[in-house]
Amino acid sequence: MTTFNVLIADDRRLFADGLKELLHQVRASLAFCVVGMAESGQDLVDIFSQCSPNLLLLNLHLGKPNEAIEALQSLQPLLHGTQIIGFCQAENLQVQRDAARYGVAVYLTDYCSSGDLFSAIETVTLGSHSLFGNTHHLEMPPKSSSAKMIQKYRLTSRELEIIQLLAQAMSNKEIGKELFISDQTVGVHRKNVMRKLNVNSVTGLLKLAYEHRLV
Repeated sequence: MTTFNVLIADDRRLFADGLKELLHQVRASLAFCVVGMAESGQDLVDIFSQCSPNLLLLNLHLGKPNEAIEALQSLQPLLHGTQIIGFCQAENLQVQRDAARYGVAVYLTDYCSSGDLFSAIETVTLGSHSLFGNTHHLEMPPKSSSAKMIQKYRLTSRELEIIQLLAQAMSNKEIGKELFISDQTVGVHRKNVMRKLNVNSVTGLLKLAYEHRLV
């Protein structure tokens, strides 16, 4: 039997407690040990750093706007080997895109069933749907290749901002004004990104960015 250490990050306490109880009741080829419960982005970062779970169940609307995404950004160096399932409002495509960039493997709507949840877990952990049935509310998040790109090259959130603004044909000075940093700092970030991606020009950089859906 395969055991997964699970971290649940959700500020809806009743929902989070329900997930925990549901996981404890499972009788299948997977076993779950809930190693932490986070109610904020900072809780998520702190608890994740301590327990290194291999499965994260994350409310993508945790706390304040973008709080969950910012927590995922902070955790990028630690996320290798961790599978992430996000819970999201079905209509919020922007949140889903942002989450995909930072490692969310699949997302579930808040209206999913327990069968959908366990099918999603099997999808990300074992690559099959055989134990828990269908996934009517399960979707692969858009821009999934971008998450692999970010993890592979360890791109920071600031570097991603630089790439996205370069794609808008903005100069170093314009980018600096947009991000409230100096144009010299923008230049340093550009050089770091180009070094990481092993490209020699902005054209080459943007070509990779578009291919991997970073912009």
